[in-house]
Amino acid sequence: MGLRKATPKDIEKVVEIEKTSYTFPWTQPLFLRELDNPVSRFFVWDEKGMVVGYACYWLVEDEAYLANIALDPSWRGLGLGRMLLRESLEKLKREGVEEVVLEVRQGNKTALALYRSAGFRIVGKRPRHYEDGEDAWVMRLKFQEVGHDRAGDYRKAYGEP
Repeated sequence: MGLRKATPKDIEKVVEIEKTSYTFPWTQPLFLRELDNPVSRFFVWDEKGMVVGYACYWLVEDEAYLANIALDPSWRGLGLGRMLLRESLEKLKREGVEEVVLEVRQGNKTALALYRSAGFRIVGKRPRHYEDGEDAWVMRLKFQEVGHDRAGDYRKAYGEP
């Protein structure tokens, strides 16, 4: 089925994925609040009738902030995370978003590679950003700088500054 808007029925599985993906996970009330948040764009990836991933963005004018994204560990390594990211970015672009910003743990090499492959580039650092003191890279994607076709096939990736 692919990417679709999250619904209240999805929250239980989203919370389960969140708990297996993060040391300091979002809670069920936080995810439920995103369903009604007018600036939130909350998507799930549906594979064969099962929610296997999600992405939550916050929009302010023509900029989006990737607040949360994860894929069920049993579905990783199949390219679904890349598809979830790519298709959610395409939806935002069609809404008029011009750039997307995110923060990622410096040590999360898998996420860094995924974001770079989508055209994000590192634009800054947030020292001791996470609860455990790890630093975060600030990454930005400007759609006008990234070569892509209408299907959202991103071809240009950036490295660290």
